[in-house]
This record gives sequence, C-alpha cells and structure tokens, in this order.
Amino acid sequence: MCRRTWESLGCLVRPIADGAKLFPNAAVCGADVDRRILFREDRIKTFYCDQSDRSSIRELWSQPDLQGGADIIIEDGLHTFEANVSFLEESLDHLCPGGIYVTEDITGDCVEDCTIGSKSSIQSDIRSMNSRLSS
Repeated sequence: MCRRTWESLGCLVRPIADGAKLFPNAAVCGADVDRRILFREDRIKTFYCDQSDRSSIRELWSQPDLQGGADIIIEDGLHTFEANVSFLEESLDHLCPGGIYVTEDITGDCVEDCTIGSKSSIQSDIRSMNSRLSS
C-alpha cells in the first residue's frame, strides 16, 4: 500500500515540512533543481530533479527510496506549462491507484496560449488521464 506524498517544489523547506505535518503517517518526498537546498530528516527526503529535462524526471523516479509510487503528487515547480506537462507525463505512472495528482499555478491562459497542442487535444488528454485515474 502506498503511503507516500510527493512534491516537486521550487522552495523545499516550508512546503515539505507542512506536508509532513498534514500527512503524519506518510513518507514525504520532494525535489528541486537547486542541489544546495536538498535535505533529509525523519520522514522527509528530497531529491534533485530538473522538470525541463525528462531524463532527469525518469532518473528521479528510479531512486530506490521512490519505488512503490505515491498516493499524492503535488507539482509546484517550474511554473511553465511545458514543465508541468513534462513532469505529469513522466510521473503519472508512479501515482498509486486512486491517488491524487495536483498541479499548482496553472491558469486558463496556459491552456489557451500553449504551443504544445490544441486546446481540444489538451482537454482530451485531461479526460483520458481522469479516466485512467478512475479505473
């Protein structure tokens, strides 16, 4: 059974500590592109990850401490649509059945203005992901 929350964050200390308080029975993991702020304590482990580099995201998920998936993934990192999509696509398979994936700081303008795909294809992808999470 999964008992891990995951946060991809730009500033680790306060949000990760808050996550550990909010989920007292969980291992709380985080990642950042700035290696200088990574830390480990009690139930908290942080790792390096560059959301703009898919191989970095795959390397992140290959870490032994991250095997088994996550019940909750909160993506609050680079704040660009491309990075959000990259992290989502490389991380969704690591979400436990019935888990929750949250992306922070995405506005409607991101969907309207993105160059990755048309609005209808993005909406279709979102419906597909929702269906996948429901099954």
